[in-house]
Amino acid sequence: MINSKFIIVGQGICGTLLSYNFYKNGLDFIVIDNPQQNTASKIASGVINPVTGRRVVQTWMIEELLQASEKTYSEIENLLNISIFKKIPILQIHTNTQMKNNFSKQFANNQKYIQETNQNEFQNYFHIQNETHKIYPSFLLDVQSLLINWKNFLIKKKLLFEYNCTPESILLNKNKCSFGNFNAENIIFCCGINDKHNHYFQNLPWALNKGEALIVQIPTLPRSTIYKNKYSIIPWKQDLFWVGSNYQWIFENDKPSALFKNEVETNLKKLLKIPFKIIDHVASIRPANLERRPFVGWHKTFTNLGLFNGMGTK
Repeated sequence: MINSKFIIVGQGICGTLLSYNFYKNGLDFIVIDNPQQNTASKIASGVINPVTGRRVVQTWMIEELLQASEKTYSEIENLLNISIFKKIPILQIHTNTQMKNNFSKQFANNQKYIQETNQNEFQNYFHIQNETHKIYPSFLLDVQSLLINWKNFLIKKKLLFEYNCTPESILLNKNKCSFGNFNAENIIFCCGINDKHNHYFQNLPWALNKGEALIVQIPTLPRSTIYKNKYSIIPWKQDLFWVGSNYQWIFENDKPSALFKNEVETNLKKLLKIPFKIIDHVASIRPANLERRPFVGWHKTFTNLGLFNGMGTK
């Protein structure tokens, strides 16, 4: 039997950050993970953008989130001796006059994350019709490297075990949670969309949505910037860029769709002056919340059963 005070189920972004903070604070925990390829964490772009929406307003709690993100990811980099987090500008290439005017208005109001740009710097790469603005600072996290390196770290510390923990297999009482060969005082689920189907949490205001992205080779496009028009063009690996995403609230499955691929490819042909090649097409379902806020807390009845979900990159 393996005993601990806390069991964290799932090692996506939420499970990784929660287990890191448990490790940092010396808590007694283990992580249980059932590896899956097609998860929202594993194909996430990793962008933390301080402004959002058509009205170009600051992202919810962005001041606290940026400060916490810089601190946490820097600590993880130092602990694991890796480089996964960087400050990077977003070039907003406006799709229409209304978007340009909204950015100009916010810039005039001294919105701290919006700056003017020199359009000539990017004319060789893009067809720019409605001017541009810069969003800075934003941040880019290499989510895949984070997940892989943290998993390896936990395995070396004998803190991660691959096991399929289902809600039905858990035996609960006031002071104990157990399943298989694992016992703990508390269990916290960080299982992405699977938590919606967990009968302990199925009545929460889930709002799952599907997102898709293309992995595109654009060899001559500078990798020092994120580019955002109708879709975001984000530095990925080598000379590859992550291009997406969308929010589909009605969907049949989590598979890539021809409609999305055709739409993004058409958009890139109109936007880019330079050649590109589509390498891959990925899709997944996000564990979102109707209130667009994370799920964090303990079950009202089973008070040693927790949920930590819906964080996105942040």
